Amino acid sequence: MVRGEHAGSRWQAVMLARHDLVWLSEAGWETAGCGRPELEQKAMRRWRDDAWPAVARRAEGSDGDAGDADMGDADLRESAETAWLALSLPPDPVSGSKPRVGFHVARCHVLRVSAPLMLHHALNAAPPAWQSELQALDAEATAMGLRFHAFGSLAWQAITGLQYLGPRSDIDLLWYPHTRHELDAGLNLLLSHAAALPLDGEIIFPDGNGVAWKEWVQADRESASVQESADESEHHSAQESAHSAHGPEQGLELESADKSRIALPAPRVLAKAIRSVRLAARTDLIASLGEVACPR
Repeated sequence: MVRGEHAGSRWQAVMLARHDLVWLSEAGWETAGCGRPELEQKAMRRWRDDAWPAVARRAEGSDGDAGDADMGDADLRESAETAWLALSLPPDPVSGSKPRVGFHVARCHVLRVSAPLMLHHALNAAPPAWQSELQALDAEATAMGLRFHAFGSLAWQAITGLQYLGPRSDIDLLWYPHTRHELDAGLNLLLSHAAALPLDGEIIFPDGNGVAWKEWVQADRESASVQESADESEHHSAQESAHSAHGPEQGLELESADKSRIALPAPRVLAKAIRSVRLAARTDLIASLGEVACPR
């Protein structure tokens, strides 16, 4: 399923998700800029005048240092009535810093909401050196029934026409898998192009949690390595048990057998949603995927 666009009062029935594009009314931009530093006010005036969108971000108070940082009931009510947004300015030509302006407005100021920019709508904004490889990635994804979205510097450059991308920039892409097949297909496709492109980005699961795809791949590899070690340990334990079945060291045999039956902990990854950031078990995220792809 592809997240679509909502305009007018219809958008109020849709919960904002991280990376959504959000268009504000003139009054919304004026409210957002009130009392802020002049640089930020100037940026907001330009966003208003050029009708550029802001981007939905995680609600303040939902960031945590570790573990689970879900919002309480009062925070949830505030979040339901408030749009937490951000815009990024082009990198400073001297320092290279990327000013990011975070703010919030009442939902009544939101005119329109859409999913992040489709990759094929951002292709022309990419530097020439990336064009052919990105086009190939997008074409392969389309042929597989996948749709990648751009966010970060590539998306901002495509939306505004301003210069965000540089030689050291990443290409941030995300997709919304609804089955394990779509998850694995997206990962394999990104990995196949990662040598030629500085790819980065997120997997957005059906429950709204976003996980860095590189972290997911790394967890896959670590999990496979741990499982391989466990299998080897179990094999050696079985051999030792066979050799000592009639010997004097029955206690060692029982201990080895017990150790081989210890369940491995489920690998966890950092999962970010509009209202929470937490360490989530990969098995829980996989469980949110369906068996059959949703209609497109």
